[in-house]
Amino acid sequence: MESIGRAVNSALQLSKRGGGVAFLLSNLREAGAPIKRIENQSSGVIPVMKMLGRRIFLCQPTRRSSGAGAVYLHAHHPDILRFLDTKRENADEKIRIKTLSLGVVIPDITFHLAKENAQMALFSPYDVERVYGKPFADVAISQHYDELVADERIRKKYLNARDFFQRLAEIQFESGYPYIMYEDTVNRANPIAGRINMSNLCSEILQVNSASEYDENLDYTRTGHDISCNLGSLNIAHTMDSPDFARTVETAVRGLTAYQI
Repeated sequence: MESIGRAVNSALQLSKRGGGVAFLLSNLREAGAPIKRIENQSSGVIPVMKMLGRRIFLCQPTRRSSGAGAVYLHAHHPDILRFLDTKRENADEKIRIKTLSLGVVIPDITFHLAKENAQMALFSPYDVERVYGKPFADVAISQHYDELVADERIRKKYLNARDFFQRLAEIQFESGYPYIMYEDTVNRANPIAGRINMSNLCSEILQVNSASEYDENLDYTRTGHDISCNLGSLNIAHTMDSPDFARTVETAVRGLTAYQI
């Protein structure tokens, strides 16, 4: 709950400054999951999406350059279909998301299951973290899929993999969303220690990140690694005519990197 509160506040502050913000929701409990061993207590990812969307919308009328937001969810999260349906044209207003972009993280195993016309398992993030000792988003689903399916301690739902891709294609046709991040392809190409489990507003930034941890007062108990996508601009006419083109580009890159750090 502390991390959700801090995320909502961060969205508000960054959007107020015209920033774009992306959040990973894969580690949130699914709708109907237990809280403190009481069944059917979790509301799932939709209410958190609504909160983030409202905070970002709150800041939009105050600036010429409005803030924007995106949320990513793993394809094997139990709320994945509800997540996609928030962008349907005829979605109920209780779940419809207007101010956020959607992204889906898809591992290789999902495509293999679709090729075989097999059922895909959707795993409870709470159970996965309890069993594996690390957040659901940090577990390589393709690598551990069979053992996750076989583990009776992990609650799971099943969905036909082809039906999932059919639903995803329908939503993309209606709304242009979701973005897609190919989890295993990205991490195979990643030369840096750590795991990439989400992207940004336009799905072009792929960097290692880790979540921060907070106490009940929302103060940091451990600082994680966030991702910053900084933009710069050059006068193209002057830059292309300059005899010092390479140095100009290098200076711009160093400036953006220093700003990020």
